Amino acid sequence: MHLGDEIYISDTVTDVETAVYALRREVPVFRLWCVCLHEDRLEVQSARSLCTPYGKSRDWLILGIAMGRKNAVELLLQIAKDAAAQGLSMTDQRQWARLVMTEADAAQERQR
Repeated sequence: MHLGDEIYISDTVTDVETAVYALRREVPVFRLWCVCLHEDRLEVQSARSLCTPYGKSRDWLILGIAMGRKNAVELLLQIAKDAAAQGLSMTDQRQWARLVMTEADAAQERQR
């Protein structure tokens, strides 16, 4: 699991530092949902499911976090709008990783 440096954060997340700290240490947070990118597929996953063996076996890039599934879906729609505004492809969600990556992250991705 990898968190982008500039992730989207819903206004429903009241304690951002604790949520990010817990995700980086793979500690499940009750009601925290994540907008994730895995290979070429976007998914809305609970923080709890990301901390299971299934979640740990995948290389997730977290694009955003929200409290509650409904808010996470709304955040996904906002991310899609921002991707469209920047001219990113709507059919290739791997490009959406650029929304949360710094220049150093992007350079490292290009080297892979």
